[in-house]
Amino acid sequence: MRVTMCLVVLLVLGLLLTPSPSAQTNRETDSQTETQGQQDKDRDREHQPGMQSGEGDQASMTPTQFLRHAMMANMAEVKLGQLATERASSSQVKQFAQHMIDSHTKANEKVKEIAKLKGVETPTDLDEKHKETQERLSNLRGSEFDRAYMEHMVKDHKEVLAAFTAQSKNSKDEEVRGLATTMTPELERHLQMATDTRQQIGAGRAE
Repeated sequence: MRVTMCLVVLLVLGLLLTPSPSAQTNRETDSQTETQGQQDKDRDREHQPGMQSGEGDQASMTPTQFLRHAMMANMAEVKLGQLATERASSSQVKQFAQHMIDSHTKANEKVKEIAKLKGVETPTDLDEKHKETQERLSNLRGSEFDRAYMEHMVKDHKEVLAAFTAQSKNSKDEEVRGLATTMTPELERHLQMATDTRQQIGAGRAE
């Protein structure tokens, strides 16, 4: 009798501890839902427009985001440089602006080559952030334009340099990492040029 009672107790415990088919199915469904949700987030993030300068963790950009970001930054530098050659009063600012036009035009061709290999669409127009900057600067003239343009150039090159530096160190994509590594020294020179020019026209101090 004692042995029989023990067997009954063990049998009951076994039934209690064994998950029901419905519970198991629910757990599997929850797990699949969680996985699918993460995949959806990753896919949405991958297809966001180029991350704007200074937003989020630069190192966490996907290759697609970074390439869009780089193409947008280059396009903005060229357009703002063209505006500066027309509106600036300082010959130093105009010289800097022309260098930005030439350098970023060449840089963007390199970025476009990698983007084409990756199937990343080339932007054809500035995003809202850069359009706002362009519009703000287009309303200025002379020395007022010089100061505002050079302040923006220092700020913008710091942000772009941060993105390229992060990708050169952290990107798992070989082509993207190589591109960022190659272009980082030139961006460092641009930042130094912008800082020096800003000081020369009395627009601010190096930070």
